[in-house]
Amino acid sequence: MAPDNLDLRLWRCGLANSHFLAFCPQLQSTKEQGNHMVSQNAAEGISALEQEAAVLARLLEALNRRRNYPLERSHYLLLLQLAEGPRKVGMLSKTLALDATTVTRQVAAMEARGLVVRKVDPDDRRSVLVARTDEGAVLAEDMRDTRRQRMDRLMTDWNSEDVDRFVAYMARFNAALYDRLENTEDDGTELAAS
Repeated sequence: MAPDNLDLRLWRCGLANSHFLAFCPQLQSTKEQGNHMVSQNAAEGISALEQEAAVLARLLEALNRRRNYPLERSHYLLLLQLAEGPRKVGMLSKTLALDATTVTRQVAAMEARGLVVRKVDPDDRRSVLVARTDEGAVLAEDMRDTRRQRMDRLMTDWNSEDVDRFVAYMARFNAALYDRLENTEDDGTELAAS
């Protein structure tokens, strides 16, 4: 069935077929490049990517509103970082690309819920480390398992090569986003997925 809105590009990384290509004339499949989607024209490809990023952001927002997760997204991400051990607020803020005051507020809310504790850094008694509690660890792992199961159902018809390729592209894209955030000469314009 054709989509109602032809402006919505049906670019499916590694899953393109003739139905999708009929609505994505700027994309083609090439055997020379692993039979995945490439842009005939870089500008058209970037335009399609920008549109897909905007749609992805919107769909993720809609899905998150429907989910009944035990943790807020920000708390989940902080708890994942703390799985490797206690961290200073400054390190958490850098890793998550957040302002330190934002992380401090989140940590205070998480501490009130019993998800984390603050303790003196044994290497520098002037500093404080944030560590997750047993309850925080259990909730984070439960949420991670739930998210993985949902992702598995979403990608049930993807083969392992498609998943690996998508993960590699997503990791590369996220690395580019981190690089941009760290670039002090950035002009401050919003990113496509904002």
